[in-house]
Amino acid sequence: ADAADRDRWDVVIDCTGNIRAIEDALPRVKPGGTFQDFGVAPADAFARYSPFRVYRDEISIVGTMAVLNSFGRAVEMFEAGAIKSEPMISHSFSLEDYAQALDMFRAGTGRKLQIRPGDTRSRELWPA
Repeated sequence: ADAADRDRWDVVIDCTGNIRAIEDALPRVKPGGTFQDFGVAPADAFARYSPFRVYRDEISIVGTMAVLNSFGRAVEMFEAGAIKSEPMISHSFSLEDYAQALDMFRAGTGRKLQIRPGDTRSRELWPA
């Protein structure tokens, strides 16, 4: 976010559940904007923010529990062929190449990285 061409947005969504990310995200909401908490933080975690700023700038904070009743429908859509999983997965790794998969993940390359313990070789499935 620091490298973006602006410092505030109408909508900021946290999908990480990471408290530091949440605390960094809230100040980036424009006055009248919305912060959506989509990530799953630990049940005992607490984020610090300025209630005064939420009040003064009329910031909405909303939570989203998107996983309720969604997995069954997703499975049905995959089974019906409405969703193709192949393009989502850019790389498949054998268990022996797990460290390579972690390096790729940390570097932010690829899309979805798959670990297949039964495979004997790693491969690029769809170009990232």
